[in-house]
Amino acid sequence: LRGSLPASIPPRFTSFSLSNMPGISGSIPPAFFSSYTGISFAFLSVSVNGCSLEGTLPAALFTPFTSSVISSYFQVTLSGNLLYGSLPSAWLSPFVSSKVPMFILDLGYNALAGVIPADLFPDGTNFLKPTSATLVLRLNDNLFAGTLPQGLLSGLPQLTNFHLELQNNMLSGSLPDSLMVDG
Repeated sequence: LRGSLPASIPPRFTSFSLSNMPGISGSIPPAFFSSYTGISFAFLSVSVNGCSLEGTLPAALFTPFTSSVISSYFQVTLSGNLLYGSLPSAWLSPFVSSKVPMFILDLGYNALAGVIPADLFPDGTNFLKPTSATLVLRLNDNLFAGTLPQGLLSGLPQLTNFHLELQNNMLSGSLPDSLMVDG
């Protein structure tokens, strides 16, 4: 296949995959998830990895989920593209009200750079469901630099499973205490 991503995904899709299709190019549309505003759904799995997407991550990409309810899991894989720029500040804050029990975000193998923002995760008291909360964050094989924020996970004390991939970046310093505390 060749072409660009649609302006938005219809809400009837709970799984959308265009993996390993280098003919899929262009940028990620800012309104890509706009059709999910205010709806409830069990899960959403979006995989657009191994394509030729380029450009920066839209700051408001996840804003439609502010008023949505996700009862099972949310997974977005954008690895292996040509994405660059920084992670938007407070990028995941729209998920505060969704209380998703499993959240997977894979941005590995791109050219994302800068520091990992201290407010990437919102005040996590309501970010994930308190029981069986799982967070998978893959930021490996990018160009992130600097130190990890001290409070990276301090707002997420209810995590029971946490998978963090940061290898092959240009990070320095020591591991934040919030990663090392067993709650």
